[in-house]
Order: sequence, then structure tokens, then C-alpha cells
Amino acid sequence: MAILAEWGYPEPGDLGPREAPSIIGHAVDLLASRGTTLDELALRAAIPVDLLQIILAAGTLHLLDRQQADFMRS
Repeated sequence: MAILAEWGYPEPGDLGPREAPSIIGHAVDLLASRGTTLDELALRAAIPVDLLQIILAAGTLHLLDRQQADFMRS
């Protein structure tokens, strides 16, 4: 999108909210229910556990924002 804008072809309208990797949060919840910890998952994925936590947060922040907005409305 940035390159198209540079070339003078910006998107004609709002594209809506960005994608969020929410499926990974569900997968981690399922694995946790079967006894897999974040440390084990990070080890198997060959990434630092801190990075895994950042990825999970990216996929759940939009859910938290929605829950907070629903709470504020009620």
C-alpha cells in the first residue's frame, strides 16, 4: 500500500481494521488444555518465549479492546 501511495495510487477508501492473528491464540489455548506450556511451544517453534508472547498479544489485543468497549457500553 505504501508503494502504491508513493506512485500516486492510494487506496480509494478505508480498508477497515488490520488483520490480527487470532487463530494462534485459540491454538495455544487448545495446547494449554492438553498440558503444553508456552515455554514448550516456543522451544518447539524455535523462537524465544518473549517473541511468542508478543505474537499472542498481537492476536488478542483487538479482542480485549472489543471486550472493554462492550463493557463500557453496558
